Amino acid sequence: MKASSSGNPGRTNPFCVVSAFNLPLKTETCQQIHAGALCCSARNAQAYAAPLSVAVERLRAHARSYGPQVYLAHPAEIERLFRGVTLSVYQKVEALYCSRLGRNYAMVYRILRAMALEARIEPVEEEAIWAICMHLEELRAQRAAVTVERSSSTWWLIQLALASSAETGCANGSRGTPLLAALVIDAGTPQALAFRADERATEADLHSLAIYDAISLQRRPDPRGAGGLTWQVPSSLIIEKELPEACHQACSSLGISIELATHTLPPVKELRESWASEQARRKITPGRLPLVFESVLNRVFGTSPQRAREEHERALGRLVGYSQDPTALFPALRAFLPAHQAMIGDDGEVAFDGLHYTNSILSYWPGSPVTVRRSEQTEAVLWVYLEGEILCQAMARELARRDGSYRAARVGR
Repeated sequence: MKASSSGNPGRTNPFCVVSAFNLPLKTETCQQIHAGALCCSARNAQAYAAPLSVAVERLRAHARSYGPQVYLAHPAEIERLFRGVTLSVYQKVEALYCSRLGRNYAMVYRILRAMALEARIEPVEEEAIWAICMHLEELRAQRAAVTVERSSSTWWLIQLALASSAETGCANGSRGTPLLAALVIDAGTPQALAFRADERATEADLHSLAIYDAISLQRRPDPRGAGGLTWQVPSSLIIEKELPEACHQACSSLGISIELATHTLPPVKELRESWASEQARRKITPGRLPLVFESVLNRVFGTSPQRAREEHERALGRLVGYSQDPTALFPALRAFLPAHQAMIGDDGEVAFDGLHYTNSILSYWPGSPVTVRRSEQTEAVLWVYLEGEILCQAMARELARRDGSYRAARVGR
């Protein structure tokens, strides 16, 4: 895979650019940008959060009384707010804000402020960065577009115990841990869309990853879709246990309603009986449990997630859009990836699972605790969150090739 330029737009400090073309933006241009941002915020304050320096309610009241001219600030005030905003600064805001990472304006401002302090100049006013981000909102929507098709189907998320703690521990003489499986079923078909089983993962992570797999498997090539894909999501998800808050928010953003199960789906009852019969019929070693469970799924539903995935890869894997990392194309999927705590080192790297992930933006926050989510498609990609907000996409330097591309995983993984 190639390194994404949008994942690391912080290579050049815009406050250090020396060029005859790097001029301050014209006052008239800045005034239009600022007025447009105020107007958008006044009309929809919930969708367009404004900095504390913008009194949205008072602005809305003044607009009702005196008309839209109240959005035009005095040229002297515009010069004060936009002091230090040059062409390179504007371009940096565009690169940081208009990407599929989905940074909010506040994070863009924090990054620009850190860059200004590095260059030892006065940071640009937060209100100016916010106004530019609002001005770029339409471009951001175009670049980060995702084509989602909401079906009327209902998915069920269920949990099964593939083996007890005694069964998983008998191989090495230890007590062991139960091997749980999280399964997503389309109730209308019915069809098993995805399942995850891993004794090292928590129940919450298994449930989240099963939903991630199910949505990823529903993407289809579409020449009219953003990125050449259309993503099919259900109208509702029936769950047996509560999901993590991040999953709830992600489902809500996709228009998926979540309901607690009040009864057992008939195919689920048949699946549990078939699995119990399979376990009683023969002894299954812990390492073969997921594989045997796949065969039981195929027997009950006529197919299995693994077989469906292999068929899709054979038929569609050569298409550019389909072959890309689903999470990079559909940022909402990041919320379904397991979250881990990490620290930005003094060298500006994040050490995680034996690899060191780099991005020049990380160097501005040495020693800061962060939350990280790693791609399911490749070990090379790590998304880094600072105080709950996406900061950057970092790449594993151990997996880098000389041509700028990255290996998907370490040898033996």
